[in-house]
Formats: sequence, structure tokens, C-alpha cells
Amino acid sequence: MRLNLLALNVSLLLIGQFFISTFLAILGNPVPISFFTYLLCSALIFVGLVSGHKAILNRNFSLSKEMLFFVIILASFLLQSMGTYPQDKLVLVCYLVFTPLVLIHISVTLSPPEAINDLKRYLKFFSYFSVWWAFSLYVLGFHENYGGESRITFYGIDNPIWTSRYIAVFVIVLFFTTTSKFKLLFWVTTLVAVYLMIQTGTRSSFLAVAVALLLSFGKRVISAKTFFILIILIAFSYFLMVYVGGRLSIGGAEYSIIARTTAYNEALMYIANQPWTGYGFGNYSIVTTGVDERNYPHNLLVEIVFELGLFAGVLCVLYIFVMLRKKMSGLEYLYAIFVFHLVNSFFSGDFQGNNLLFISGYILSGVYCSLKRGENRVDFVSNYNGK
Repeated sequence: MRLNLLALNVSLLLIGQFFISTFLAILGNPVPISFFTYLLCSALIFVGLVSGHKAILNRNFSLSKEMLFFVIILASFLLQSMGTYPQDKLVLVCYLVFTPLVLIHISVTLSPPEAINDLKRYLKFFSYFSVWWAFSLYVLGFHENYGGESRITFYGIDNPIWTSRYIAVFVIVLFFTTTSKFKLLFWVTTLVAVYLMIQTGTRSSFLAVAVALLLSFGKRVISAKTFFILIILIAFSYFLMVYVGGRLSIGGAEYSIIARTTAYNEALMYIANQPWTGYGFGNYSIVTTGVDERNYPHNLLVEIVFELGLFAGVLCVLYIFVMLRKKMSGLEYLYAIFVFHLVNSFFSGDFQGNNLLFISGYILSGVYCSLKRGENRVDFVSNYNGK
């Protein structure tokens, strides 16, 4: 029996977390997001190992770059830790960033190149299912206002920003995987998804989706009509709710922009005083406010340079540059997901809060290298079959 570990694990890590977390919360068993996804991934890998599938070394795809970054983080933590929050942050980074990278690496190693052909099908199914699952939760009342505001999030997802990010990824996947015969279902599902995004009151997701589609549009000649209709739909829905529903109020946007600009400027002033080594992993709040708590500048690159120094920042920029320059023919949906999380990381979240940026980037690199491995006709399928 063929086990497509790669397609299942990628789908679970990118999309399946939403369903699993909300489902368990409805049953009265809320757990940290990703926990059961990682558990399922580990189970899939274990089944693959004990059922006779042989792994081979893939020298084109390794954890070396990510492990180098982890070494920098660990060294910074050991040498410059100032409080208890850096310890919590290190644990969260291991749990939310590096653990899934190891799972992805194992599943890519266990899966033959042709297994990637199933990836679109898995992601498409999970996306359609998740949008209508989310809408059902919304209709049935399994959601709550965030912090007393008119911004909703679903049971099991503790922040509307996360809800908005997941739904935005659903839209991206649907856009790149739906064929013409599903066109009516696609537009209705997309409209429902955009409506749910609006209800979360998160503006950055709309911007990130638009940028992701624009860059992906430039990577491949696709239907211009479909592309522009989707952009118009998102823009129309956005401004309709701004002026009619007040869900994404202009005043709120101004406050958000001012707060982020202030944080960027303050962080840059500190960076100028200690640019090379940074102030230590997890020490942003301690340095800027004197309080040992979770606080961050809402910009991943600024956070990395502030805490880890310019060398880590340069590594991050080079990684982004290389990823954006790759030719991703046939992998536009993964490329767009990566770009979406990249754009979001410049406006929202901290290092561990942007874990899906690292996960989606590593998945994109892994699938790309696996396809290349297939083109080079490495004897991988025979290993997969246990021959």
C-alpha cells in the first residue's frame, strides 16, 4: 500500500492544523495549535518506517541552513539571556519551527518524487473542506469576539490573526489548484472565505494575499481574467466592509500603522548602538521596556537583527532573495503560500508566531529538490518500495 507521507504531512502542516485545533476545541479539549498535527505526522512517518520503506540520503536537500540559524539562536540565548521569557521563546521556536522542519525532512526523504503529484489534490481537498468547515462553525456560533472587539476567531484558534492567515492560505490554494469545472464552487467558496477574513478584522492578510498573487502571477502565465477578478473581489469586499460594516476601520488602521512605525524606529535606534551581536535571543522586551515578557517589533527582519545581530539578518535576507529568485514552474501554489507568509512577517507576529513562513519555505525547497532528484533519475522508487 502506497503511503504518500510527503503530501499528507505538507497538507497537515500547512492547512490541517486549523481543522484539528477547532475540532478538538469543540469537543472540549483545546490543545496548543499544531500539537496533534505533529503527532499525526510522526505517526505517519513511523508507519512508513516500519512498513519497509527505505530512506536514502538526499544531499541536495538538508537541514544545514536551518541548523546554522538554530546554532546562532542557541549561542545568542546561552551568552546573552537576561530573563525567563527567552527560555519560553526558545522552547516555542523548537516546538513550532524546528520540530516540523525535521518532520518535513524525514517525509521528503521517505517519499518518491512522483508522490508530489498528489500534493495539489491533498491541499485542494483540505482547503475546500476547511473553508466550509469554518463557515459552518461561524453559522453554528463556535466563534468568539477577540478581546471584546468585533473581531472573531474560532474555538481552538486563540487569535483572529491566525484565523485570517489560515483562511487566506485556503484562498491561495484554491486559486492555484481549481480547474474550470469547479469554477462556480470556487467563486462561492472564495467569497465565503473572504467574508470570514473580513470578520477577523485583520488587514495585513488582504495585503499579503494580493502581493502573493501578484508575484506568483509574474512567475507563470495564468488566466489574467481569473487573476484580476479575484483581486477585484478582495478589494471590493475590503472597502465594502470598511465603509459599510466598519469591520476594518480606517481609524484602527491608522493606529496600527503608527504603533508599528514607532516600534520600528525605536528598534532601529537600539540596533545602531549594538549592530553586530544584537541584544540576545528573546531580549527585545527586556531591553526596550525593562519588562521580562513577550513583546516584539511586529517585523521579523527587525526582530532578527535586533536580537541576533547583522550576520543573522544578512542570512535571512539572502535566504529570502534565493527563494524569490527560484523558477517555480508547477509549484506556484507553494511559492504563493511562502510569499504570503513572508509579507505577513513584515507587519505581524514574532519569530515563533511566523513559524509557517519557515515551514512553507522549507516545504517549497524540499519539494523543489525532490522534483529535481526525480529528473536526475536517482534510484529512489526502488528504495521506496523496499527493493
